[in-house]
Amino acid sequence: MEKIIIIGGGLMGSSAAWQLSQYGEKVLLIEQQGPVYTYGSSYGESRISRSLGPEEDIFSFIHNKTVSEAKRLISFLNTIENDALHSMEDIYVTNPVTYIFDDTGTDEIKALCHPKQQDNYKVATAKNISEVFGMNLQNSDTVIREYRDYTGMIKPKVLISKLHKAIKHHNNEILFSQTIISISQKGSFYEIETIDSNTQKSKTFQTEKLVIAAGPYTGKLLTKIAPSFDKLISPVRVFSAFFKIKKATYKTFTDQEKETIRLSVPLFYQYGNMFYAMIDSIDDDGSPIFKTGGHAVYNSIENMDECWGIKPSAENIEWSGEELYQYLKAINISLKKEDIEYVHGHSCVYSLTASKIPVVTAVKNKIDNSLVVIGGMNGVGAKGSLCYGLIAANTLLNKHDDEPMYIKTKDALSTQ
Repeated sequence: MEKIIIIGGGLMGSSAAWQLSQYGEKVLLIEQQGPVYTYGSSYGESRISRSLGPEEDIFSFIHNKTVSEAKRLISFLNTIENDALHSMEDIYVTNPVTYIFDDTGTDEIKALCHPKQQDNYKVATAKNISEVFGMNLQNSDTVIREYRDYTGMIKPKVLISKLHKAIKHHNNEILFSQTIISISQKGSFYEIETIDSNTQKSKTFQTEKLVIAAGPYTGKLLTKIAPSFDKLISPVRVFSAFFKIKKATYKTFTDQEKETIRLSVPLFYQYGNMFYAMIDSIDDDGSPIFKTGGHAVYNSIENMDECWGIKPSAENIEWSGEELYQYLKAINISLKKEDIEYVHGHSCVYSLTASKIPVVTAVKNKIDNSLVVIGGMNGVGAKGSLCYGLIAANTLLNKHDDEPMYIKTKDALSTQ
């Protein structure tokens, strides 16, 4: 009998397993993929990490709590390994985050620029965008740029790797390549059946407490013990398209132009399909690889196991490439449309709730406080992963935190 099992070894499940390990709990983390992730919502090198939000915004709290928990993780690893090989810079790339609004964003702009805003930012309207940011944006009314340590980009795969290392340092186990066949409730415990994708051997586990953090698979896994989640969490496929500036063109840029590019992403359009772009990695020739997509461009899913291999459509690629080109022109980078080349693309899956607020909640059943679900991340998972994991661990163990924003956040995530 395992004391606690966590299903899902991505950012959410690994964060919960780490927090539970910190509390001295015996946990088993079960993951469908191998140690090297080939698909999932955390696929890719980078995700946008941002803090700016309205007054008492739960997502600002979630981000900043994750930063503080990441510092604790780094300290633990460096202490137990008796060196200083781990750093926050492994996980975060600190960079300004640019938000672009059209005339529909008046209320949102006012909410972000409230008098008690603690994040450092600059704001410019159409009248002075060129003066403040050196941009030439014809169709935008307002640009806000956020400046804060550890906002910019977060590296999911690096964070997962460090979490797994920390979990193992607590003598807890991670099982990879385990597909969940069924989860059922047997009196006072849960029974989980798995099959090893490498050996095809089946296993049965029993546990007193269970955390489900299986991303878009969550609803289906809970069919027997909490069927309402299949309707609460709705998976949709989203695309990421990766581009680079042709080597010959990039070599002609001045150091100032290269620095302008670096400091002008990540960016996030706050209207329409909500285009985003960030520097995901650096190519062998030194030029940046841009990760782009539309936060609100959703596609239906016919087969969950096969959807990860679907490439962006020609329309998706053309749209993303055009948006990236127009933005680079707007920040006064001299290039032609054909100077931007498509590198590759992939699909990942967002799990949506109707409110677009994730869930980190105990499930009421015959065994009180024995089942916690983390899901419905809707593209706001990576930046707050360690906070979601902390709330899940505290919920499972019935631990309390009196910090007002923690209470507000926990209530918001559990009252769906």
